[in-house]
Amino acid sequence: MSSMTVGISQYPLEVAKYAIYPGDRGIEYLVMGMCSEAGEVAGKLKKIIREELQNIYEGADEDAASKIMSGATKLLNAIESFKESSSEKVKAEIGSNLDG
Repeated sequence: MSSMTVGISQYPLEVAKYAIYPGDRGIEYLVMGMCSEAGEVAGKLKKIIREELQNIYEGADEDAASKIMSGATKLLNAIESFKESSSEKVKAEIGSNLDG
């Protein structure tokens, strides 16, 4: 499967191409999916915060603004990575549903 890169504004349009929902429970299905995705993002953010706090306590002589910018950069990279892997997961899931 080839890697696909899309901008944040294009992402919903790309994912919508592969969206299949159970007819009678579509809203619940969407809400549970959003909760699952939000949990993954929250876990990544928690890890970044934990690592940054640990670095701040260990290296108190470093500039705090630099650490905050570093954390923000890591968060943005994690979101981009998550977005890309999520798109691939959706495609894989849809493909397996079509095969079965």
